[in-house]
Amino acid sequence: MVIFWIFFIHKLTITEFGFTRNIFTNELNIDTVAGIKITAPWIQVSVVDKSPIRVCIDCDCRNINCRLISFNTKNWREFSLKEGFKYYWWANRLSFNSGNKEEYRGFKNILRGYAFDDIVPSFIKIEKTLD
Repeated sequence: MVIFWIFFIHKLTITEFGFTRNIFTNELNIDTVAGIKITAPWIQVSVVDKSPIRVCIDCDCRNINCRLISFNTKNWREFSLKEGFKYYWWANRLSFNSGNKEEYRGFKNILRGYAFDDIVPSFIKIEKTLD
């Protein structure tokens, strides 16, 4: 039963979406419908939270250094062209950022990098700029 769950099942909540990749054709798609899904074992799914998150640049400065952002799922293709497919949960998982107020890991760390770019890409939606 555990092997079936690992290779054939992925679950999405209302606040999540899944990047899917067919290993044989290398075709990328997005799954935004919440629920439990049964997929073929050659379909990889990376589940990502799409709810708004607060990202900051850790510094002791007085300028605006935090933003409330979310992922715009309508422009997911632009993101996939820049980042490709991977299990985003693993990104920056083994780094040690001691001394920072908050440690950014996984998809949140990737979005933080794009949120403070000179030209914010269309797959990032800036909800609010915070102090």
